[in-house]
Amino acid sequence: MEPYVHVDSEEEIGTADMYDIFAFELIVFLIFLSLQFAGASALLTRTIRKNAIPPSQTPQ
Repeated sequence: MEPYVHVDSEEEIGTADMYDIFAFELIVFLIFLSLQFAGASALLTRTIRKNAIPPSQTPQ
């Protein structure tokens, strides 16, 4: 009969998994943030170009 060995899985696995998950979440968040900035800057550029005064209407 095999001797029973108690392994506290939460103690041994928990911290490493927690840091892995945290790193993954951080990477996903940074990608999301960079996409937000890219979208906002593209929208801003489009709005500025759309509302720009044409060269023919500039005051002399």
